[in-house]
Amino acid sequence: MNMQSYCKRLLRRRKRKFNSLQKKRNINPELIHAARVAKLIRTITCAGPIFLQPDRGRFRKIAKFLLQKVIRADKISAPGTRNVMNGGLHLLEKYELNDNIPLSEILQAPYTSSINTNDGLMRVYFPSFKPSKQIICPDNATHCRIIAVGASLNFNYYNATIESDTSPLIPLIEEQVPGFSMNLPVSPRDGHAMMLVLGISYIHLPTYNGEVVPLCQAAQILRIESNLTSLPVKGEVRYLQ
Repeated sequence: MNMQSYCKRLLRRRKRKFNSLQKKRNINPELIHAARVAKLIRTITCAGPIFLQPDRGRFRKIAKFLLQKVIRADKISAPGTRNVMNGGLHLLEKYELNDNIPLSEILQAPYTSSINTNDGLMRVYFPSFKPSKQIICPDNATHCRIIAVGASLNFNYYNATIESDTSPLIPLIEEQVPGFSMNLPVSPRDGHAMMLVLGISYIHLPTYNGEVVPLCQAAQILRIESNLTSLPVKGEVRYLQ
Protein backbone atom coordinates (compact mmCIF):
# COMPACT_ATOMS: atom_id res chain seq x y z
CA MET A 1 0.00 0.00 0.00
CA ASN A 2 1.46 3.37 -0.99
CA MET A 3 1.41 6.44 1.25
CA GLN A 4 -1.39 8.15 -0.66
CA SER A 5 -3.75 5.18 -0.26
CA TYR A 6 -2.85 4.89 3.40
CA CYS A 7 -3.62 8.58 4.03
CA LYS A 8 -6.99 8.31 2.29
CA ARG A 9 -7.91 5.28 4.37
CA LEU A 10 -6.81 7.04 7.55
CA LEU A 11 -8.92 10.09 6.69
CA ARG A 12 -11.98 7.91 6.03
CA ARG A 13 -11.48 6.16 9.38
CA ARG A 14 -11.18 9.47 11.22
CA LYS A 15 -14.26 10.79 9.45
CA ARG A 16 -16.30 7.74 10.48
CA LYS A 17 -15.13 8.15 14.08
CA PHE A 18 -16.00 11.86 14.03
CA ASN A 19 -19.48 11.18 12.63
CA SER A 20 -20.05 8.50 15.25
CA LEU A 21 -19.11 10.92 18.04
CA GLN A 22 -21.41 13.56 16.55
CA LYS A 23 -24.33 11.10 16.57
CA LYS A 24 -23.66 10.29 20.23
CA ARG A 25 -23.59 13.99 21.08
CA ASN A 26 -26.88 14.57 19.27
CA ILE A 27 -28.87 11.95 21.20
CA ASN A 28 -32.15 13.45 22.38
CA PRO A 29 -31.74 14.42 26.08
CA GLU A 30 -35.37 13.42 26.65
CA LEU A 31 -34.53 9.88 25.54
CA ILE A 32 -31.65 9.74 28.03
CA HIS A 33 -33.95 11.11 30.76
CA ALA A 34 -36.62 8.49 29.99
CA ALA A 35 -34.04 5.69 30.09
CA ARG A 36 -32.66 6.82 33.45
CA VAL A 37 -36.11 7.14 35.01
CA ALA A 38 -37.02 3.69 33.64
CA LYS A 39 -33.83 2.25 35.14
CA LEU A 40 -34.68 3.81 38.52
CA ILE A 41 -38.17 2.26 38.47
CA ARG A 42 -36.74 -1.08 37.34
CA THR A 43 -34.26 -1.01 40.24
CA ILE A 44 -37.10 -0.53 42.71
CA THR A 45 -39.03 -3.48 41.26
CA CYS A 46 -36.11 -5.86 40.69
CA ALA A 47 -33.74 -5.28 43.60
CA GLY A 48 -36.14 -6.12 46.41
CA PRO A 49 -38.30 -6.48 48.32
CA ILE A 50 -40.28 -6.84 45.07
CA PHE A 51 -38.38 -9.32 42.89
CA LEU A 52 -39.58 -9.35 39.30
CA GLN A 53 -37.62 -11.55 36.93
CA PRO A 54 -35.09 -9.32 35.10
CA ASP A 55 -36.42 -8.59 31.61
CA ARG A 56 -34.93 -6.09 29.16
CA GLY A 57 -38.24 -6.01 27.31
CA ARG A 58 -40.01 -4.54 30.34
CA PHE A 59 -37.29 -1.90 30.68
CA ARG A 60 -37.63 -0.85 27.03
CA LYS A 61 -41.42 -0.77 27.32
CA ILE A 62 -41.51 1.53 30.33
CA ALA A 63 -38.80 3.77 28.82
CA LYS A 64 -40.89 4.07 25.65
CA PHE A 65 -44.03 4.81 27.72
CA LEU A 66 -42.19 7.51 29.68
CA LEU A 67 -40.87 9.14 26.51
CA GLN A 68 -44.01 8.98 24.38
CA LYS A 69 -46.69 9.55 27.03
CA VAL A 70 -45.34 11.09 30.24
CA ILE A 71 -42.57 13.38 28.95
CA ARG A 72 -44.52 14.53 25.89
CA ALA A 73 -47.31 15.69 28.21
CA ASP A 74 -44.93 18.42 29.46
CA LYS A 75 -46.39 21.61 27.94
CA ILE A 76 -44.12 23.96 29.94
CA SER A 77 -40.58 23.03 28.95
CA ALA A 78 -39.12 23.51 25.48
CA PRO A 79 -38.73 20.41 23.27
CA GLY A 80 -35.51 18.66 24.19
CA THR A 81 -35.76 19.76 27.83
CA ARG A 82 -39.13 18.21 28.75
CA ASN A 83 -39.18 15.94 31.80
CA VAL A 84 -41.40 13.60 33.79
CA MET A 85 -42.01 15.98 36.71
CA ASN A 86 -43.58 18.60 34.43
CA GLY A 87 -45.22 15.95 32.27
CA GLY A 88 -48.06 13.52 32.82
CA LEU A 89 -46.67 11.83 35.91
CA HIS A 90 -50.17 10.63 36.83
CA LEU A 91 -50.19 8.47 33.66
CA LEU A 92 -47.93 6.00 35.48
CA GLU A 93 -50.73 5.14 37.92
CA LYS A 94 -52.06 1.58 37.38
CA TYR A 95 -49.06 0.83 35.15
CA GLU A 96 -48.54 -2.94 35.03
CA LEU A 97 -44.88 -3.86 35.50
CA ASN A 98 -45.44 -7.40 34.22
CA ASP A 99 -47.77 -7.49 31.22
CA ASN A 100 -47.87 -11.28 31.19
CA ILE A 101 -49.32 -11.40 34.71
CA PRO A 102 -51.26 -8.16 35.37
CA LEU A 103 -51.85 -7.50 39.06
CA SER A 104 -55.30 -6.05 38.31
CA GLU A 105 -56.41 -9.50 37.08
CA ILE A 106 -54.50 -11.64 39.59
CA LEU A 107 -55.50 -9.76 42.74
CA GLN A 108 -59.29 -9.38 42.83
CA ALA A 109 -59.69 -8.71 46.55
CA PRO A 110 -60.82 -5.14 47.31
CA TYR A 111 -58.34 -2.74 48.88
CA THR A 112 -57.68 0.97 49.32
CA SER A 113 -54.45 2.93 48.99
CA SER A 114 -53.34 6.45 49.84
CA ILE A 115 -50.32 8.76 49.81
CA ASN A 116 -50.02 11.71 52.18
CA THR A 117 -47.60 14.10 50.49
CA ASN A 118 -47.36 16.26 53.62
CA ASP A 119 -45.96 13.67 56.04
CA GLY A 120 -44.96 11.01 53.47
CA LEU A 121 -47.12 8.22 54.91
CA MET A 122 -48.31 5.69 52.34
CA ARG A 123 -50.92 3.09 53.26
CA VAL A 124 -52.56 0.05 51.67
CA TYR A 125 -55.52 -1.55 53.45
CA PHE A 126 -57.14 -4.91 52.69
CA PRO A 127 -60.42 -5.79 54.43
CA SER A 128 -61.17 -9.44 55.16
CA PHE A 129 -61.42 -11.60 52.02
CA LYS A 130 -61.39 -15.20 50.76
CA PRO A 131 -57.99 -15.92 49.11
CA SER A 132 -59.08 -18.94 47.04
CA LYS A 133 -61.94 -16.91 45.53
CA GLN A 134 -60.25 -13.53 45.08
CA ILE A 135 -56.63 -14.37 44.20
CA ILE A 136 -55.67 -16.24 41.04
CA CYS A 137 -52.72 -18.47 41.89
CA PRO A 138 -50.51 -21.21 40.38
CA ASP A 139 -51.60 -24.80 40.98
CA ASN A 140 -48.64 -25.64 43.22
CA ALA A 141 -48.89 -22.53 45.43
CA THR A 142 -50.04 -22.97 49.02
CA HIS A 143 -49.53 -19.41 50.28
CA CYS A 144 -48.98 -15.92 48.99
CA ARG A 145 -47.64 -12.66 50.30
CA ILE A 146 -48.65 -9.15 49.25
CA ILE A 147 -45.83 -6.60 49.14
CA ALA A 148 -46.01 -2.81 49.20
CA VAL A 149 -43.08 -0.54 48.34
CA GLY A 150 -43.09 3.21 48.82
CA ALA A 151 -40.43 5.40 47.25
CA SER A 152 -39.46 9.05 47.20
CA LEU A 153 -38.00 9.54 43.71
CA ASN A 154 -35.44 12.16 42.75
CA PHE A 155 -35.58 12.57 38.97
CA ASN A 156 -32.67 15.03 38.91
CA TYR A 157 -30.06 12.69 40.42
CA TYR A 158 -31.96 9.44 39.65
CA ASN A 159 -31.99 8.03 43.17
CA ALA A 160 -34.69 7.09 45.64
CA THR A 161 -35.49 6.56 49.31
CA ILE A 162 -37.43 3.31 49.72
CA GLU A 163 -39.59 1.78 52.45
CA SER A 164 -41.45 -1.51 52.26
CA ASP A 165 -43.98 -3.59 54.16
CA THR A 166 -45.53 -7.00 53.59
CA SER A 167 -48.72 -8.78 54.51
CA PRO A 168 -48.75 -11.82 56.78
CA LEU A 169 -48.27 -15.11 54.95
CA ILE A 170 -51.70 -15.71 53.42
CA PRO A 171 -52.90 -19.33 53.05
CA LEU A 172 -54.74 -19.88 49.79
CA ILE A 173 -57.84 -21.34 51.42
CA GLU A 174 -61.58 -20.92 51.06
CA GLU A 175 -62.02 -19.49 54.57
CA GLN A 176 -62.06 -15.78 55.20
CA VAL A 177 -58.70 -14.27 56.26
CA PRO A 178 -58.50 -11.22 58.57
CA GLY A 179 -57.98 -7.77 57.11
CA PHE A 180 -54.56 -6.13 57.32
CA SER A 181 -52.80 -2.90 56.44
CA MET A 182 -49.32 -2.02 55.19
CA ASN A 183 -47.88 1.32 56.29
CA LEU A 184 -44.89 2.95 54.66
CA PRO A 185 -43.42 6.10 56.26
CA VAL A 186 -41.31 7.78 53.55
CA SER A 187 -39.78 11.19 54.24
CA PRO A 188 -41.19 13.63 51.66
CA ARG A 189 -38.64 15.90 49.98
CA ASP A 190 -39.04 18.95 47.79
CA GLY A 191 -38.78 18.15 44.12
CA HIS A 192 -39.39 14.43 44.62
CA ALA A 193 -42.28 12.26 43.45
CA MET A 194 -43.96 9.81 45.84
CA MET A 195 -44.61 6.40 44.29
CA LEU A 196 -46.50 3.42 45.73
CA VAL A 197 -46.01 -0.04 44.18
CA LEU A 198 -47.97 -3.19 45.02
CA GLY A 199 -46.85 -6.73 44.23
CA ILE A 200 -47.78 -10.33 45.00
CA SER A 201 -45.58 -13.42 45.33
CA TYR A 202 -46.54 -17.07 45.63
CA ILE A 203 -44.98 -19.67 47.91
CA HIS A 204 -45.09 -23.45 48.11
CA LEU A 205 -44.69 -24.64 51.71
CA PRO A 206 -42.81 -26.38 53.12
CA THR A 207 -39.67 -25.44 51.16
CA TYR A 208 -36.73 -27.81 50.83
CA ASN A 209 -34.44 -25.97 53.26
CA GLY A 210 -37.01 -24.03 55.20
CA GLU A 211 -36.17 -20.71 53.55
CA VAL A 212 -38.81 -18.66 51.75
CA VAL A 213 -37.36 -16.55 48.92
CA PRO A 214 -40.19 -16.30 46.39
CA LEU A 215 -40.11 -14.24 43.22
CA CYS A 216 -42.77 -11.62 42.84
CA GLN A 217 -45.13 -12.68 40.07
CA ALA A 218 -46.99 -9.42 39.46
CA ALA A 219 -46.55 -5.76 40.35
CA GLN A 220 -48.30 -2.49 39.60
CA ILE A 221 -47.62 1.19 40.23
CA LEU A 222 -50.66 2.00 42.33
CA ARG A 223 -50.15 5.71 42.85
CA ILE A 224 -47.63 8.40 42.08
CA GLU A 225 -47.99 11.93 43.37
CA SER A 226 -46.06 15.12 43.90
CA ASN A 227 -46.93 18.18 45.97
CA LEU A 228 -45.12 20.51 43.56
CA THR A 229 -46.48 22.79 40.87
CA SER A 230 -44.32 23.98 37.97
CA LEU A 231 -44.60 27.47 36.60
CA PRO A 232 -42.50 29.10 33.87
CA VAL A 233 -40.41 32.07 35.01
CA LYS A 234 -38.35 33.97 32.39
CA GLY A 235 -37.90 30.92 30.21
CA GLU A 236 -37.04 28.63 33.12
CA VAL A 237 -39.05 26.25 35.25
CA ARG A 238 -39.65 27.01 38.91
CA TYR A 239 -41.29 24.59 41.32
CA LEU A 240 -43.73 26.04 43.81
CA GLN A 241 -45.20 24.15 46.74
